[in-house]
Amino acid sequence: MITVRTIICKLGGQPNSSPEIIKSYPSLDLSSEQSQELLLTCLPVGTKIDNYSNGKYKKNNVISYSFQSMQTEDRSDLFTLSLLLRKRLDAEVYKPILKSIINIMKVNSILTEDILRDNIQTIHFGINEEKTIQIGDIPIDLSNVFEDIKIRLTKPKPELKGSFF
Repeated sequence: MITVRTIICKLGGQPNSSPEIIKSYPSLDLSSEQSQELLLTCLPVGTKIDNYSNGKYKKNNVISYSFQSMQTEDRSDLFTLSLLLRKRLDAEVYKPILKSIINIMKVNSILTEDILRDNIQTIHFGINEEKTIQIGDIPIDLSNVFEDIKIRLTKPKPELKGSFF
């Protein structure tokens, strides 16, 4: 497993709302203090739409992508899709993955809180297995996104010249 946990957080658009972890896979069984610490890592204060945030939670790196979903009459809800990654993994690889999932869902008008909740396990396993996921009738091909990222991040090997003994 690449990701330890996939988490969805929300800051509601209605007045007096407070941030909350709305769903996690595998599910969380944390005390309120641990839950608050994780929430502040996944949905940091001052988060803006279409931005990434990096953080640490215990021995894991956390990468979060923030986006909005219009669900209320007052204003949009702010969400983050976050991954708890194993300690030594490069979070830069997962930024385009998170953005790709959210953008495809947005373009196909399936980016709602309920659909995110219902498909968090699918998203979690799709990222870990680097394969196509199916959300409703919409396929999201993560294997191509992973392949493009690996090509971009792979440094070309230098051409060696001369003789070696």
